[in-house]
Amino acid sequence: MHKISYDEFLEALKGRVKGKVVILGIGNELRGDDGFGPYVAEALKGKVEAVVYNCGTVLENYYNPIVKERPDVIILLDIINFNAPFGEMGVFEKDDILKVGFSTHNVSPRVFIELLESSIKADIIMVGVKPKETAFGDELSHEVKESAELLKGFFIKLLSKKAD
Repeated sequence: MHKISYDEFLEALKGRVKGKVVILGIGNELRGDDGFGPYVAEALKGKVEAVVYNCGTVLENYYNPIVKERPDVIILLDIINFNAPFGEMGVFEKDDILKVGFSTHNVSPRVFIELLESSIKADIIMVGVKPKETAFGDELSHEVKESAELLKGFFIKLLSKKAD
């Protein structure tokens, strides 16, 4: 897998991100790069036409609010251990979770996705970044923060709120 460019990333997602969108930031902000999902989620709140949740490490607590939203698209943002340079982003499908390692949370994202799929029809997309540092007390690494900023810009461009 090569480093994904902004244009490639935009192309991979823009055709799938339509209708009512829910964005879920997953991770522990106190564990360095594991805070990638929450970092992006917080940066997007109020700036995009989407429902954005910073789920932290308790993704399961957001099941009912997500189902009530009846979204067309659900985007999960998390760190993923895959064979790539630190900070590289990728778009992953549910079956990819068997091949790569998602960060450890109370409920596996795969189990959560299967639960959602049994309740609602939505295109579920996982956007992951390869972590560098995940020790307690670490901050986002330069590589992951750079990708987080790129992703934030992508979603703001794609889902920007219309001026009133």
